[in-house]
Amino acid sequence: MNTKFKLASIISIGLFVTGCGSSDESSNDTAKEGSETASYLTVTGINAVSDFAYFDLDTNQQLAITNEDARTNTQWDIAFSGTSIILNSDQSGPGEVAAYFTGNNADFFDEEGAVIADKFINATSESEEEDFLSVTEYASNTQFSTDYLETVFGSSFYEYNSANHEISANDTQYYLVSNAEGLYKVRVVSTSNLDGGVPGMTMTEFSLGYQFKGPDDQTFSSEETVQIAQCDSQHYVDLSENSEVTESNAWDLTVLCDQFEIQLGSNVKAFALAGDDTDETVINDPDSNVKADSVNTVFKGQNKWYAYNLQGNHKIWSQYGVYLVKTPIATYKLQVTGYYGLLDNEVSSRIYSFIYDTVTQAIE
Repeated sequence: MNTKFKLASIISIGLFVTGCGSSDESSNDTAKEGSETASYLTVTGINAVSDFAYFDLDTNQQLAITNEDARTNTQWDIAFSGTSIILNSDQSGPGEVAAYFTGNNADFFDEEGAVIADKFINATSESEEEDFLSVTEYASNTQFSTDYLETVFGSSFYEYNSANHEISANDTQYYLVSNAEGLYKVRVVSTSNLDGGVPGMTMTEFSLGYQFKGPDDQTFSSEETVQIAQCDSQHYVDLSENSEVTESNAWDLTVLCDQFEIQLGSNVKAFALAGDDTDETVINDPDSNVKADSVNTVFKGQNKWYAYNLQGNHKIWSQYGVYLVKTPIATYKLQVTGYYGLLDNEVSSRIYSFIYDTVTQAIE
């Protein structure tokens, strides 16, 4: 939810606003006592209120492109919308940008991973600048990640035999799939890969078994099967029609045979059952369990850059994490320093500020 509030209340938000207004990229020289002058790029006023804001780190500029343009544009490196920060890679774009979280400020969380509120509330861009400055290089074995789709089905629907490099259906693993018609209890009945092949090539045989339970039904129906006759690329399944369909039709599941993956359709949610679990609390209240496939990002899905609602006021606090962002041209260190700025002369959320600078791989 976007929030606006008067400038006088900025004191309570816990984030230092480094700039405001329209996009304003500039250099910032920061003198450190007992050290040489440190310089890095400061970006302020990135408006992510109503849509994604796309930024090119290599040229230090925000790009005036639409979401549609971004699907085929490789110039942008990083984009902001709400609290989401995405990279131009894999599931989020056609580029080859990847990122890595350096792990600074791990003490902002306890051993169970819960937020330590005081750490977030008291942190400022000044107090956390040293974390940013201390990153001067990165190791050659640094594990950079792209934005990838995390599917509910994952890899649990099949079993892999490492001895002969063959796969088979994990037909005892059931999934509860929810759509507008009702609930489906789904499992993969059979699947196989190319003879002597390895996962990552393609599946050649694939069939789904499912049982249906409508809103007024007390129990699930007997199992029916949908078979994909030639599983060679991407196929679409409409459970309510008990058939394979085309992409242009309404569909519930898509099977990517060449990627060993099952994805959910729009407005379809699911979760993996523990065996053939038909517990009443699960079946009667699926909304508390099912979820859609989601994009896993370094900035949110893997290492969330912020904490939310620490004082019951629906505000965002940055962890001031230092991330490495690798583009085809250079590798940068980046720290989010603000989430609030001026919009129509009022302080608004979703106005990003960040600092960044190039960083090189260590000589080993």
